[in-house]
Amino acid sequence: MSEKTTSNYLDETEKDVTKAKRKMEDLTKGFSSFKPRTTAEKEMSDSALVKRIASGKFGAQRRMSTMGGANQAAAMYNIDRDYSQMLTSERQKAELEERRDEKEDMKRREATIMAGTSSLLSQTYLRESQDKQLKHLKESEQLKKDAEIEKARMADAEGGKVICTQTMRQGLLCPAILRADEAYGRTLPREVMRGYHSWGIPVARTMKQFPLLTYFLAPFAWAWANEAAFRHNGSGESNLLGRLLLKIGIPLCKFLGRRM
Repeated sequence: MSEKTTSNYLDETEKDVTKAKRKMEDLTKGFSSFKPRTTAEKEMSDSALVKRIASGKFGAQRRMSTMGGANQAAAMYNIDRDYSQMLTSERQKAELEERRDEKEDMKRREATIMAGTSSLLSQTYLRESQDKQLKHLKESEQLKKDAEIEKARMADAEGGKVICTQTMRQGLLCPAILRADEAYGRTLPREVMRGYHSWGIPVARTMKQFPLLTYFLAPFAWAWANEAAFRHNGSGESNLLGRLLLKIGIPLCKFLGRRM
């Protein structure tokens, strides 16, 4: 899988996650309306109800007072009793409606939460599955790169395409030291060799085209190869320049190899 394909894959995964977030936001938009009435709101509603009932009662009592009659006191009492019962009934009705609305709101809350949780779990499973696939693809890509690097390294060793090999082919480095140097190189991390090949192969090709460059680089190649051979099996000569080159060169090549 190329870097472009990997980038596209990551973009698609990010789009899926964004869609899941938007869906979750849409599901929870109605939560702002799921609010029970406050005590102040209940008191205001009850006050309005009392005023409405009282207004009706006072109107009935006023009409009764204008009519007069022997049973006026009893009629006034009945009016007061009837409107008191009406007030109690209206309050109970309002309380029942409020409880019913709260239950419906709670059901809608639960349904929204369940739908959002289900969506989130589905997207989480999808994301994990995509991450596993991406990891597998990256591992396959890395194995392919490593195989190509190993193939290139073997071809370079045979064709004189790396610096030390090219130096040996021009008679400026002992073959036994070169073999020990290559053996030491195989013990280094793959990213080190990958980084080394990124610049070593072009330099070696230039050395092949311009032999004078080989004579200029030969002391450095000799120092590196001898220090590497010495570290591998003691066949080379340990030297200050070689130690310095390996101390700086290995981390630098590793850094370059990781960025490839």
